[in-house]
Amino acid sequence: MAKKKKYQKPKADEAEIQAFREHTKLINSRIKEITQKYRKWWDKDKKTWKKGFSHERFHNERGSDT
Repeated sequence: MAKKKKYQKPKADEAEIQAFREHTKLINSRIKEITQKYRKWWDKDKKTWKKGFSHERFHNERGSDT
């Protein structure tokens, strides 16, 4: 029976890890924003947008940093 090799984790530098963490935080914050907007404006019973909802405002509330 062959001897098992010890696991060698992939080499990643600290900058790469930090960039991944920042990217993950950015994605999670955007998910949170969108979820809050849907909770506020989506009518689950009628399965449509609530009265007063504006698609332009929905997309422009975050600002221009798309």
